Amino acid sequence: MKQTLGALAIAAFLAVAFAARAAGMMGTATITPAASIKWTAGTGDMKGTQVAVLYGDPTKKGSQYAVRLKSPDGTYIPPHYHKDLELATIISGTFNLGVGDVMDASKMTALGPGSFAALPGGVHHYGTTKGVTVIELHGIGPETMVMVKGAK
Repeated sequence: MKQTLGALAIAAFLAVAFAARAAGMMGTATITPAASIKWTAGTGDMKGTQVAVLYGDPTKKGSQYAVRLKSPDGTYIPPHYHKDLELATIISGTFNLGVGDVMDASKMTALGPGSFAALPGGVHHYGTTKGVTVIELHGIGPETMVMVKGAK
């Protein structure tokens, strides 16, 4: 009986998936080997950092996106916030993350490879890098970075 229910569940899932695909409701897979990631030079506040858009369009409203940032050793990211949730995973290097309006090394947490942070919209935060650091960011566009006025 359990095997029959399992087989029925799989058959129902596949039928729904094929129907959704036929109706154009499913996108295509995005598969990006590390060697084919296209890095571009960061601009403005991100000068010196390289950026790679892995998925989606971070400038488009409602677009889910995945972006990687590659920052040199000693990169300083002043206090800022984002209007929406930002999810960050450290791929390599060390990202020192602090929360608040004033850079304070004693209140920063060192995040190494595999570490994760979820920063809700409006949360003021800042950071520095130790070694070349790669961070993967996920969110829903448009991505915003608002510098905190008068922050130090």
